[in-house]
Amino acid sequence: MDYVVPIDPATGLPKAAGSPYVTGDPSTGVAGDIVHGDAIEHPQREILDVIETLGGLTPDAGDLTQLRQAIEGYMTALPLMAVRGLETAPAAGLATVAVTLSPGACLAVAGGAGLLRLDAPLTKRMDAAWSAGDGAGGLDTGAVAAGTRYALWLITDDAAGTLDALISESFTAPTAPIGWTARRRIGTLVTDGAGTLRAWVQWGDRIEYDPAQWDATTTVAAAGEATVPLPVPPLPGVEVTLSLDVQPVSGGHENMGVAARPTGASSRGIEAGIDTGTAGLFGTVDGINCTGRLHTLDGAVVLSHPLLDPAIIRVRVQGYVDPRGRGI
Repeated sequence: MDYVVPIDPATGLPKAAGSPYVTGDPSTGVAGDIVHGDAIEHPQREILDVIETLGGLTPDAGDLTQLRQAIEGYMTALPLMAVRGLETAPAAGLATVAVTLSPGACLAVAGGAGLLRLDAPLTKRMDAAWSAGDGAGGLDTGAVAAGTRYALWLITDDAAGTLDALISESFTAPTAPIGWTARRRIGTLVTDGAGTLRAWVQWGDRIEYDPAQWDATTTVAAAGEATVPLPVPPLPGVEVTLSLDVQPVSGGHENMGVAARPTGASSRGIEAGIDTGTAGLFGTVDGINCTGRLHTLDGAVVLSHPLLDPAIIRVRVQGYVDPRGRGI
């Protein structure tokens, strides 16, 4: 919006840029300026845009507090890029192919600024191409793949301000529909080996797989390592709770251990071990398991063990904390 200058009553033309309005005074013969129509219309439209787009409200001539409501709502959602509500759950009756997003609010972090407020539950299918609306398809491109991580995005129609959701393999740049620019990643979906959604429950930013299952089984050579992707967002700083299980390919051993660390890190992981004493004084063991937490850098971990023979290591993700509250 720009400043609209007054119209000179003597000439009927707009005054010079920046000219102030003159208030008429009949007692002194001072003629008042003529108010340009834009000076009335533009502020109203600007205020309505805040009420409707930022506040998500329907203009009401009987409510003169809507501008304040819109600004207060925006400021409440602003601190720390927090996400309020917007929790995901398997869709009722479509648990293996669709997700339901609960009402809530957050700030857009890409494609434009503004408050994204969802007022009613929204269900999107990942087995169909995106189209607007509750219960419609949600996939941005291609077809659903097995054993794949997908980002769930909240998106906005630039013209109408309508909110919808988009499912994409990209966690940074989804292929959004034309005219849907402002967006925010608000969840992660994972498919199993059959290409259907893994079951999960969510509390705030915490995701738990239900039931948990062994996500990877790999044979690691003696003194070797193996990198394994996890069913978590491939983003930095994801706190993951996982279980590890190690068994030698053959025979019992006096010493047994297993470790997992984030890719790109030399430590900061999970370690467990057992030593039965010199020459197996207290017998031998044929496997151990442990549970712990670590923070991944890209959604993967490096597995290792201290055995002098190959060993089989299994990994099971119990759950994780989604970093959506950091705006990534």
